[in-house]
Amino acid sequence: MRRKFFSLALLLSIFWLTGMGHSKAADLKFYVDVYAWFPGGEVKKASPGDGIYFQGNIHPDGTHLVYSGNNAGPVRVWKTDLKSGKITALTPDNSGAHHPVYSWDGKKIAFTSDRNHGQPLTAETVKATGLPSKDYRANIFVMDADGTNVGQITRGDYFDQRPAFSPDGKYMAFVRTIDEKWHILVVPVDGSAEPRDLSVEAGGYRPWFSPDGKTIYFHSWLNKRDRIVKVPFEGGEVVPLANDDKGNSRGVFPDPNGKALLMHSTRSGDWGIWELPLDGSKPRQLIPPGYERALHASRSRNGVVGFDAYRRSIGEDSLITSSAATGAYRHKGTPVFTVKFPDKFREKSPNKRFDQVYSVTLPSGFNVQIVVSDIPEGQPLKDAGSAYAHNIIARYFNTEVEIVSNQERRLSDGTKAYLTQFQWEARSGNEMTSYILTAYKENKLVQVNGHVWGDPDEILKILNSLTFEQP
Repeated sequence: MRRKFFSLALLLSIFWLTGMGHSKAADLKFYVDVYAWFPGGEVKKASPGDGIYFQGNIHPDGTHLVYSGNNAGPVRVWKTDLKSGKITALTPDNSGAHHPVYSWDGKKIAFTSDRNHGQPLTAETVKATGLPSKDYRANIFVMDADGTNVGQITRGDYFDQRPAFSPDGKYMAFVRTIDEKWHILVVPVDGSAEPRDLSVEAGGYRPWFSPDGKTIYFHSWLNKRDRIVKVPFEGGEVVPLANDDKGNSRGVFPDPNGKALLMHSTRSGDWGIWELPLDGSKPRQLIPPGYERALHASRSRNGVVGFDAYRRSIGEDSLITSSAATGAYRHKGTPVFTVKFPDKFREKSPNKRFDQVYSVTLPSGFNVQIVVSDIPEGQPLKDAGSAYAHNIIARYFNTEVEIVSNQERRLSDGTKAYLTQFQWEARSGNEMTSYILTAYKENKLVQVNGHVWGDPDEILKILNSLTFEQP
């Protein structure tokens, strides 16, 4: 099975210019907003700021942003006029709709909807990746840019998602889940033929046509990481872009000038927007002022960039940020201990919900968190790793876990510990391998856990570097 790490994003803010009223937001698991970054450097919030609004697409002329989300209830497609700030709901409130994208002339919007398949995707159930549960069903629809004249493009008991128009508007590329694997398909918009599978062996996600319509770009799981690839419109060899040479890269969007792709990537150690030149030259990071950690970028012909940014809470000051790790983390509380990291790690804010005191990520293959908590009553040390796997990972990600091994070991200072390895399925549908090193010290539980998609040797060195100071 393929392995894939996905970044757990959490987060949100208030409002720019509403133009409409919204009901009170539900107690959501994360928050996110959509923004417009103008060529002069100004950044404006385009979404309401009271819930989950993300995965947007800029109008080709830079006049509007479409995106999906809600503060409660079914996820809907919204449009914001970037000049007036007026926000308009384009889909009804009795079904889920997401992944909206403009046609190349800006007159049409394609989107994913579950309107014919029962239980809708809601703000309360949507995951940080935007991916729903395995049994979710949806098809591709198209509508005029004002939300009228809705037509259905794909049909059947499938989960079809991530539509993208060909430049001439005659075809739609999209993703269909078949046997728990993402397939890239192409279908005529007029319904004159059945969808055609491009037969990408490694699978793929978020396709987008090149400006000349001859190539389809997407990201695929190659060489143990997500990377940007291309395939001819008619099908054929899948070719990875050589200058996307490290980290994990997703969310491809061809620049209208045909000279580069936009993507979000972990090349710098955390997710950010990058421009990937099609001439093979070195990628460069694009940082909207104040939003180093940004995703899902798209760019209009006049240079306006749409993107989204995640938050831990509804407050404007809860934006996810990261900084370079110092090479080691020293816990100064009880107990005192040290964990060593390579300097190339990026420090992230820990998730207090899981008692994390430190969190870092490395673009080449894994992330690591350190947890300190009280020892659960009656829990033996040998069971602590399994308890984390079942009580935290399985519950939070709504997945099953399989304990592969649970081995006793001694740390360099003589402290007894257990190293637990387990496998689980990420929201993307791909298999993850995780390691947890657990020790009990001074009536505290200390865990160093790491999630891997590459060679585990380096991550095991980090976990095994845990050293306690003598009280």
